[in-house]
Amino acid sequence: MIDRFEYSETGNRMRLIRENDEYYFSHSLDRIFYNYAAVKLRKEVMDEYLPVMKAVLISLKSQELLDGLKLGNLTEYVGDYIQAKVLD
Repeated sequence: MIDRFEYSETGNRMRLIRENDEYYFSHSLDRIFYNYAAVKLRKEVMDEYLPVMKAVLISLKSQELLDGLKLGNLTEYVGDYIQAKVLD
């Protein structure tokens, strides 16, 4: 999972600084700290569960192919659900 605090968006950041005044950015250290902590915790938890979710999707697709099961759009639905709810 991507942790936005681990990489730099220098070009985007510089554009935002040029286009906005200082009131555009958060000055609340509490808000910045809690945002940082939430992102770090989310990454830690999701890095544990994302491989499991991927394995479940692979297992579903394998069962569909090997056993001739007709799961319809279940694997696509699960993938889309994970994308929308977890990786937003």
